[in-house]
Amino acid sequence: MISDIKLRTARTEDAEKLLEIYRPYVEKTAISFEYEVPYSGSVVKTKI
Repeated sequence: MISDIKLRTARTEDAEKLLEIYRPYVEKTAISFEYEVPYSGSVVKTKI
């Protein structure tokens, strides 16, 4: 149900899951300015 959704600021421990969400946009669309997917969650952590 919509009322069960809660937003919060991303945390460094979210990096791997965020990478899973981001990967298809880099690989299959022109939406991202990146040409290669960040190779690990540790790279994503630096952006959080």
